[in-house]
Order: sequence, then structure tokens, then C-alpha cells
Amino acid sequence: NPIRTSVAPENFQPKAKVKVVKQIFPLNVDIHGASKSSPTVDDTGVYVGSDTGWFFKMDHEGNTLWTFYGPGSNNGIHGSAALDDKKVYIGTYNGFMYALDKENGDLVWANPVANYIGASPLLADGAVFIAAETGHPDGLVAKLDCNTGKTLWV
Repeated sequence: NPIRTSVAPENFQPKAKVKVVKQIFPLNVDIHGASKSSPTVDDTGVYVGSDTGWFFKMDHEGNTLWTFYGPGSNNGIHGSAALDDKKVYIGTYNGFMYALDKENGDLVWANPVANYIGASPLLADGAVFIAAETGHPDGLVAKLDCNTGKTLWV
């Protein structure tokens, strides 16, 4: 709507005829309601972060399989997840990078990289690369070990 609340006016008609068959917990709310995290999809499911600090894994039919909450990340998860065979990697606006078990959502490791992470992580050569904010207008790029979460360089 004109004041960007992420809520369509009651008389809104989408251009495409879309039938809503299922609604899940709101992903984007309040003044930060515009969608930021794009879903990441593979053969195991659909992975998406929210502005509420919750991260979801859904099956391809939209059923929630597990959730993870990044403590203190009230401003949410803005980047998209990176996936490998066993883990999901997400950065949150509390400044932490998390590795989660892909099957059940359990925390594998957490690393407080910076003040805020709004970017999407990238996987390469057994490492997670992330850009992060350390305070206006400063930031950093870090390389973390995929298995341990240890910072390899900044």
C-alpha cells in the first residue's frame, strides 16, 4: 500500500489470478515489512528468513518442517541462505553467522562476525564468505571455516 506496511488494501486485485492455498507465520512485518530474504531452494526444501528474526525450512508444498530463531535479531534476516549437503548458512541482523543442520535446524555453530549482517553468504573452497556492517559507515568482509565457524580472515 502507499505507506508501505506490506499489507495489501482490501480491494487489491493481483494482476495474475492467484489462489492462496496456505498461509504461514508472517515473514515480513511492521515498518520493515518489504521482503528482503529471497528463498533458497534445493531438493531437500525451501529455506527463507524473515524480518521477525525467524528462519524457516519448508517442504516444496509449503509445510513448515523446522524453524530457527536468531536471538536478538529483531530486525530480521535480510540475506538469502547458502546451502551445502549438510548445512544451511545464514547471517542475521544481530551480527551473527549461523550454520544450521539442514535436516533438523539444530545449531551447528554461531560466530559474532560484526554488528549487523544484511548480506547473503557465499560458499567456496570449504569456507563461508560474508560482508557485514560494523557501524555506520564501516564494514568488513570475512572468511569463515564451514565446519567450525572459525574466522579465517577479515
